[in-house]
Formats: sequence, C-alpha cells, structure tokens
Amino acid sequence: MKKVISLFLLISSSIAWAIDTFNSADGQLIIPSVQVGSTLYTNVVVQLSQSDMLSVVVAGGTITGTVDGYANGILKIPSVQVGANKYSNVSVNVALADVISVGGSSSITLTLPNGNPSQYGVHSSNYSSASGNYTTSKSVVFGFTTLTPLAANLSNADISSVISTVNFDDGLFSGTLDNSAFLSSGGGTVIASIDNTGNLTSLQLTLLSPQAPHYAGESINSLQLTYASGTLTVIAKNNALCSAVGSNGSCSSFAPAQSLASSSSSQTFSVNTYPSYSQLFVFSDSFSDTGRRLLLEGIPGSPYWNGRHSNGPVSIEYMASN
Repeated sequence: MKKVISLFLLISSSIAWAIDTFNSADGQLIIPSVQVGSTLYTNVVVQLSQSDMLSVVVAGGTITGTVDGYANGILKIPSVQVGANKYSNVSVNVALADVISVGGSSSITLTLPNGNPSQYGVHSSNYSSASGNYTTSKSVVFGFTTLTPLAANLSNADISSVISTVNFDDGLFSGTLDNSAFLSSGGGTVIASIDNTGNLTSLQLTLLSPQAPHYAGESINSLQLTYASGTLTVIAKNNALCSAVGSNGSCSSFAPAQSLASSSSSQTFSVNTYPSYSQLFVFSDSFSDTGRRLLLEGIPGSPYWNGRHSNGPVSIEYMASN
C-alpha cells in the first residue's frame, strides 16, 4: 500500500494561498500557480495588454477558487494584486505566445479517502455548428469522478448515486458540481454502460444551469452529452428559454436558444484510477496532534478530549475517516 506524506501549514485559523500580481508598468502578470488540465504550473509569468482583459469583479469582491485555471485560451484568476488594490474573479485572454517563463510543473491527481476513486473524462472536438456566442473554435471538456471504479459489464445502468463530482466547460459556462448539486441540476440521472475491462462504452446525461427548480420563461444554459460506440455527441445551449417544467421541477422543454452549438466526433473517454492509501503523515502543530504529546509529555489533560488540544477529534481525523 502507498503512503501519503502531507505538509499542513496552519496560518492563524485559515488556509492561505498566494495571489497573482500584475505590474501595470510593464504589463507582466506573475502567477504563483495555474492549473491546465491535470497539470499544475508554478511561478508563471505572462505578458498582457489592456485588450486581454475580459471581466473584472470590483476590488474586494468575493473570491471564487484558490488557484488560476486555464482552458480554451482564457485564464481565470481568483485574485490579483494591482498596485494597492486586489481584484477578484478576473478573466483574461492568454495565448501561449504570451507566456514569458514557467518555474515548474507537477501532475495533479484526485484522491478520495474511501474506496478506490476513478475519474472519467473526455475532450470533444471543436463544434461543427455554432451560433450566437458559441464559435466553431470552442469545444467541450467534461469529466466525472466516482467513489469507486464502475463495475464491469454494466448495461444502461443508472450510476447517479456513485458520482461524487462532475466537471464541465462548454466554452461559455463551466463549473464543478458535487453529487447533491448535480442531482438537482436537472441532469440528475446518468445512464452508462461499462465493458468487461472497466471501460466506459456509453453515457447519457444533461446538465442545466441554474439548478432546478425552474420556471417557465426562465433563461437556462444546458449541456447534453451522448456517448456511444466511440462517438461523442454534444449539444450546448446558452440562454435557452424554458417553455415547460416537469413534475420534478426541472425544465423539460425549451424555446430556441439564443446561442446553440453542437458537434459529433469519434472520441474516447479516458479513465484514471487512483490508489487508496493506508497512512497519512502530517507535519503540523498541536492543532493536528492526535494524542502523541499526551504519551510523551503527559499533556494536555482534562478538560481536553483524549489528549487532543480540542474538545473532540481534530481536523485530520475527520479527513482520514471521511
């Protein structure tokens, strides 16, 4: 069994991360870390111009995310320091030619403490037809993670209950949903087939944003995926008006969408299976002590709980058991 060595840095009582820094004098953006697909790049420097700026939330706005993300030519920045001001949720156009330097990179894997989680993902070809805000230079990136690998020899089975997260980006809207949010998003049911080697052979689902309940006349984004016989068909709709709502509170039919895109091409879902872990090593302070100090020094005693500097289990015990 493999072992995980984790370093916990406890700063005050919150988790801290480095923010981007933009120098308006030379137009250079310094990025501490940015995720591109399954790779995390560190200490990246890019050259920007005013025309690259797509959207900025006013200084002091609520921050979404902890590291930069890059997909389809767009860099999404949770927080950036510009002079004396901090701006949140910034989007900019960045081409590979804009990258001046990269400090390093590392592979990103997703692990869950229970079972043997698997991640299934696919990147579609560019849209073959597009209207409105979609263009034929855009495509769909989609993936979902299950708590355990899907069983072999499934045939048109409902796998909704074993999905832990769903990730998607159709070029206009994107997001990550946990299971409860996914089930209420209007898709709800995922029908899949798995062959005798554990590979995904078919999939059907629809994602709706905002999540249900919906109402007639509401403007909705939707992403529909059908995967069968090695062919992935995607239909993306932006600002489609809901014309009818089903008994489950989810929109069941739409008027013509303001923006519509679709493609159908030969694709393969990639399957990444990650190992389970037997031990967790933590380098930290008393807030992560699970009783070792009590054995060595006889403290802390009552009223502390079982040698913890707490009135119950500490955070790493919850993480290890959940």
